[in-house]
Parts: sequence; structure tokens; C-alpha cells
Amino acid sequence: MGKTEDGELLTAPPFTAIAGLAVPIALSSLLEQLYNMADSIIAGNFLGENAVAAVGASFSLCNVLVYAALGCGIGAGVLTARRFGEGARDEASAVIWTSAALFTLTGTAIGVAGLPLAEFILEALGTPAEATAPSRGIGPRSESLP
Repeated sequence: MGKTEDGELLTAPPFTAIAGLAVPIALSSLLEQLYNMADSIIAGNFLGENAVAAVGASFSLCNVLVYAALGCGIGAGVLTARRFGEGARDEASAVIWTSAALFTLTGTAIGVAGLPLAEFILEALGTPAEATAPSRGIGPRSESLP
């Protein structure tokens, strides 16, 4: 999709407008799948089957967080679109910046809280101790890690 003019999404033919929205979403899904494949391949080839088990165990939790963020992003997009449609560009800009700040703070808080809680969370998910051992520096492959 090339450079667009303001309001083109509202006046473009429906297929063009929908494709302009769908293509970035499809590309992000493709990149997410490629990342998951690479994660499993690297863990399996360099860290062993327990690391692959740990990646699989944390996958569902990561998906919950990703989809919660996606839902919040869609909500922020709706608010932004509504303000933009009303012609209140300053308010739309305020929604964008407030959402960006909120997402940054929330993501940072989840990251900071997630590190010390990771072992507890994996245990709560029923992950076998053998699968979480490499993350704690315990196990046969931990001494060979860079």
C-alpha cells in the first residue's frame, strides 16, 4: 500500500480499504508464526527437548498477554477513529499518545514483574521441573550457554 491521503479510507473502494487494513494484520500474524518457529528450532537444536517443552508451556500465557494487548490496541483504535471521524484531530492525537504511554508503562510493568514471577507462573501452569531447570541455570546444557 502506498502513501494515502487523509480520508482515503472513508472514500476508497471497499476492497481497497479492507485490504489496507488486512494486509498489515496478516503480515504481523505471519511474523509472529515465524518467530515461534524460530524459537522452537533454536531451543530444540541448541538447548534440548526440555527447552522446547518450556517454550511450549509458556506459549499459552504469552498468547493471553499478546491478545489482551491486541484487544486494548483495537479499543484505542476505535477511540482514535471516532475522534478522527468527528473532526477532532487534537483529541485523536491525545488518545494516541495516552494509549502509547499506557501501553509502554503496562508492558514495562509486566516485564519487570514477569522476571521474578516466571518460575511461579510456570509451576502454576503445571510445567515439569525438568523443563524449567535450564531457565534457572540448572541442568546439563546450562554450563555451555554463552
